[in-house]
Amino acid sequence: RYTLDRLTAMSLTASAPAGYFAWVPVGELGLDGRAFAERLLREEGVFVGAGCAFGPSGTNFVRISFAGDDGRLREGLHRVGTFVARVRNPDAPPVPVSIGEP
Repeated sequence: RYTLDRLTAMSLTASAPAGYFAWVPVGELGLDGRAFAERLLREEGVFVGAGCAFGPSGTNFVRISFAGDDGRLREGLHRVGTFVARVRNPDAPPVPVSIGEP
């Protein structure tokens, strides 16, 4: 539930989890899943699966695992939130966000 709540707070509407993964649409950010995943890894050090690896219908999605330990999950989602905010508003100065925020 924590993962879905955090993604919703970022205005990313993830599907109901399948196992330990959430399927997250990212096309509205102007990036396909591969570009999102590559930039997120390069800029924030967070790995997510590009949706295109799961078939052509996954082009504008990423797959996020929430199977890790709680601390790593919270830090990873914090970094995803930082990245999403920067993609949405690249000219805005960075705003510190508490990792514990819902």
